[in-house]
Amino acid sequence: MASCKECDWIIYIYKKGCAKDFPKSLSHGEDAIIVSENCSDMELCFAKAHIALKEWLLENDGGY
Repeated sequence: MASCKECDWIIYIYKKGCAKDFPKSLSHGEDAIIVSENCSDMELCFAKAHIALKEWLLENDGGY
């Protein structure tokens, strides 16, 4: 079962200490946040994170 009403799946990808290198990106302290997705459906969470990662790479790193 991919969905769970009692828990959330969280995918959090960041670059430690790189917030200044990626000014268009969200940040947390000195870390650049690349992906922050959460969802009760595991497959949907991974799909959304996959898309968010590719969008971030296109916007901040010239592609993927």
